Amino acid sequence: MGWIMSKSVLAKTASLAAKAQKQAESKLTSVQDVKNRELSQNSVTKTNQLARAYYRFDLVSKRLMESLISKLNPLAGVGDLQPITINAKDYAKTFNVSPKHAYNDLEKAAKTLLRSPLRVEHMQNGDYEEYGLAIKAEYRKGSGSLTVTLNPLITPHLLSLRNKQHIKYPLKEAVNFSSSYTWRLYEILLSQRKSPRETNGLIAGEWTYEVEEIRKLLSIPDSYVWSNINKMLIKSIEEIETETDLKITIERLKTARKITHVNFKFKESKPKA
Repeated sequence: MGWIMSKSVLAKTASLAAKAQKQAESKLTSVQDVKNRELSQNSVTKTNQLARAYYRFDLVSKRLMESLISKLNPLAGVGDLQPITINAKDYAKTFNVSPKHAYNDLEKAAKTLLRSPLRVEHMQNGDYEEYGLAIKAEYRKGSGSLTVTLNPLITPHLLSLRNKQHIKYPLKEAVNFSSSYTWRLYEILLSQRKSPRETNGLIAGEWTYEVEEIRKLLSIPDSYVWSNINKMLIKSIEEIETETDLKITIERLKTARKITHVNFKFKESKPKA
């Protein structure tokens, strides 16, 4: 009987070892796929909370932020440190910018990610948390690359999101956005999408916010009056409709003759393949 039990234990141990080996190989393959894939072929995934976070990044910093997020290994542990390398040539090719200035632009952007906090609010009670997106940046001017390690405290908003409300989109949909306003608006709209069960699988939804809340979410300067904000929204919507399959309509809502709210309705014109 002892021999039979021993054989059973050995068989179970061998099975667990084989499963662990398979998981390790899958994890390694995933890492290699992300590293070898062209940047424009990656996808960005994050929680709705992070998509609606408050932060003030310029366009280059936003590009670097989402490029780093797109290169995360999805099979890594939530708290694992993941140094992520971005090559200036790849960045220039992806975002169609001059290779001559790409490294210097990335260097400045990395400093922004290290120093500027993101504010993530808890919708239930108004409490909030602030994080630095990155905790370390290594600059290699000779090779034209930099390696950034994202803050492990923020990776719960970036990894293992199956049971969390989140957005996901191909990075290539955003590479031609000309401003961080457009990019932020696009992510916020995606975070307001209805359940696919309600929309036959299409991305669709509705969002109404006060003008001042839109100003905060998109980090619009206080000096912008409504006419400036309106022009910015129109341009951003035009870019989103050009670069993606979303069609957007907005309604400006007044309170005592003053525009105080904006209602956005959006719907995907066709399902993604």
